Amino acid sequence: MKEFQNAAFSIEETGGKTTCVTDYGIHILLYNGAATVTDDEKQSIIDNILASLTAKEFTAKTQEWIKEYGFSDNMDYNALRIDKPSDKENPK
Repeated sequence: MKEFQNAAFSIEETGGKTTCVTDYGIHILLYNGAATVTDDEKQSIIDNILASLTAKEFTAKTQEWIKEYGFSDNMDYNALRIDKPSDKENPK
């Protein structure tokens, strides 16, 4: 949305206004001032990005290993059924 971006960056001073028309409609823009971000907010953003990238890399690596080693989850989990020990076998 180049029109919106151009309009937003054309406002030079706090309190300035402009309008623009895009495929999504008519937009009225008001510049309230520069955004401020605290150190805690910055750290939170960094932590969220790191968690997202870590999860993405983990998923990609897991998929790579599945392809490389031919792993597929075809295990019959019921075949591993173990009977619950009776009270005679496991006295209290």
